[in-house]
Amino acid sequence: MRTIVSILRFTTRMITTMSQRPPVRRVSTRFQNQPMRFFRCSTAVAPDTEDTVQPFLAQRATASSRAATRTGSMFGMGTSSGTDPPMVASEPGEAEGSTLSRRVVRRPGTMAIGRDGAVGTGHPGMRIIDAHLHVWDTDRLGYDWLREVPTLNRPMGFAELAAERLSGAAHIDGFVFVQADCRPEQALTEVDWVTTISAEGPTVGIVAFAPLEHGDAVSAHLDALGERALVVGVRRLLQSEPRGFSESHVFRAGARALSSRSLVFDACVTEDQLDDVTALADAIPTLSIVLDHLGKPDIASGSADTWRQAITELARRPNVVCKVSGLPPQTGSPAWSLETLRPYLDTVLDVFGADRLLFGSDWPASSGQTTYDRWLDGVLEWAAPFSADERAGLFSETASRVYSLDR
Repeated sequence: MRTIVSILRFTTRMITTMSQRPPVRRVSTRFQNQPMRFFRCSTAVAPDTEDTVQPFLAQRATASSRAATRTGSMFGMGTSSGTDPPMVASEPGEAEGSTLSRRVVRRPGTMAIGRDGAVGTGHPGMRIIDAHLHVWDTDRLGYDWLREVPTLNRPMGFAELAAERLSGAAHIDGFVFVQADCRPEQALTEVDWVTTISAEGPTVGIVAFAPLEHGDAVSAHLDALGERALVVGVRRLLQSEPRGFSESHVFRAGARALSSRSLVFDACVTEDQLDDVTALADAIPTLSIVLDHLGKPDIASGSADTWRQAITELARRPNVVCKVSGLPPQTGSPAWSLETLRPYLDTVLDVFGADRLLFGSDWPASSGQTTYDRWLDGVLEWAAPFSADERAGLFSETASRVYSLDR
């Protein structure tokens, strides 16, 4: 009898406890026009988990804010003071920025993350490939554009990147190096140098320079690039060229030579040149094109209509994908917020789809307006409502597919 009473009491307590637990709610994979948290997924989430997540978010936000303040103070600019920022842009040839430098002791085959080398991520198991990184060595190569940006006119490599990054920041599994606009005659030397330091990143692909405007004569240069195993594409900067530059017969001949070698073309243009990229995609449908920095919309102007119309038309070309990179300099202020960038990010998500977007840091060209981790955290937060497959596409799989990184 005592045993039966004990069992009844135990059952009663269990029923009471279960009835007092908070209900489980399912979080949607799409949250349009709602405040975003760092973590959202399609799995069931109990309300009391926010007590754990929110302190983590607050800690990361504080760390990012401090890092931004450190960078700003080096230039005498606050994060929200309204002080005019230095001239900045999101590409070599026009960038201004800052990073902190010190020697970092690294284990072979790893990337030292943050100031104490700690490795961490808010998305365990998710690979991150940074599809747009620059490094340069001013003691080895000539970069004429750096004369006008003295804060960057020094060697900027993986040690400097590791020194800047936050403790506990997300681990980066690989980097795609994008040519840093050294002197054209040094283009192959740049590729060879980046190859020698590739293990430090690790660098998993190189987008090199090639003078496509030389037409068929560029073939010898492309053949030389083809002998270098890490080369996956070519970038010939268009942003400083007049509209229509890529529509010339000789440029398109060079682009066809690129396509015939299964190399990707990185298109770095301003928003008023997006129609040129559309025309190039139509003229050479076999050419795989990666649009850098969302086509550099003029966010600072506050008017997105022209850019939105042009990017929507470009996205109809199946041979074009888009890098989620380089937006902070387009705001004209180091006090940018994710809410300012969200309309542009949401637009490319709508017109390209998550499987045709790829993440890039644009470090250190964007350093005048953002730190590495502030930008990465912003993109991670924006992508939090994505499904796991969509996030994987944005942060690694699209880059791997388009640049053939797993070959």
